[in-house]
Amino acid sequence: IAGVLGVAISGGILLTIDSQLPANRQRLMITEARAKHLVYIGEWRQRDEWLCEMPGLTVFRIAQQSGDVVSAAGAREPEDAPIAESSREDAAYIFFTSGTSGVPKGVLGSHQGLSHFLHWQRRTFRIGPGDRCAQLISLSFDAVLRDIFLPLVSGATLCLPDPGVDPASEEALAWLQGQRCTLFHAVPTLAQAWLGNVPSGVTLDQLRWAFFAGEALSEALVRRWRSAFPASGRIVNLYGPTETTMVKCFHVVPDRPASGVQPAGRPLPQTQALVLNESGQLCGVGEPGEIVLRTPYRALGYVNAPQEQSKRFVRNPFRNDPYDLVYYTGDGGRYRANGD
Repeated sequence: IAGVLGVAISGGILLTIDSQLPANRQRLMITEARAKHLVYIGEWRQRDEWLCEMPGLTVFRIAQQSGDVVSAAGAREPEDAPIAESSREDAAYIFFTSGTSGVPKGVLGSHQGLSHFLHWQRRTFRIGPGDRCAQLISLSFDAVLRDIFLPLVSGATLCLPDPGVDPASEEALAWLQGQRCTLFHAVPTLAQAWLGNVPSGVTLDQLRWAFFAGEALSEALVRRWRSAFPASGRIVNLYGPTETTMVKCFHVVPDRPASGVQPAGRPLPQTQALVLNESGQLCGVGEPGEIVLRTPYRALGYVNAPQEQSKRFVRNPFRNDPYDLVYYTGDGGRYRANGD
């Protein structure tokens, strides 16, 4: 967490790397991002020697237990430096897509995009000093920034699981209960795994908000969750690709959830969620089409992928403004009769 904040304060661009990823994937991320510095936290592993051979990369090794900094050859001694002057439009972070449709692409996010989302979530759900927020998302996904920064900008407590706690096991439920967590972010698949074996005494009665994103949220899962934890709080379905920064639609699931898949809901402020047909025209109610998002708080685009950039980030077809771009998500959707 200190490293993440240090990069933000320094004016650098953050790239988080899960040390459990295959070396080839890590190498691709470092190369595509053109990283200059790497903060290596924890005990050094011999299998990571290749990092010191990456051209132009300086590795800083930080012993996790003592906090002492052990620099690699060529690293400068620590020195005091002023806080960087960053503008709203400056790049803040890079996260890579999964690569399921080809080579992983780096998505460049801005300070204003992250700030806009955090401000909205903090105010909409009244996150404050009394909240305790769980950090369950992997370092490989941009949603980890929600986990980290939401409590820090809200005066809330950020709760970090012990290294031995498997987020996909029932241990995580016991940990959430023991930490008295009031909110978490997770994919529906994770909740499905938890519900397979709920430990005795786990009620999640301190929980105020369960935020689900990244996959379709089903009515069946909502009902199973409420049956297992009747004393827990509300469920929120979130939708938004990495390319549009965190989340761009939300739906607070009512007491009677919608049948089947829960709606993506309504867009955030200063955001439009459109459904367009193959001709690029707005779909009618119930007509299937592609979800297209319009917001000034989208990501800045892809790193080293100009063709994909021009294909996905397209000038708004309804206005003659080269700076007014929309993002074609590739996701199917439709308008519901109530406007969701």
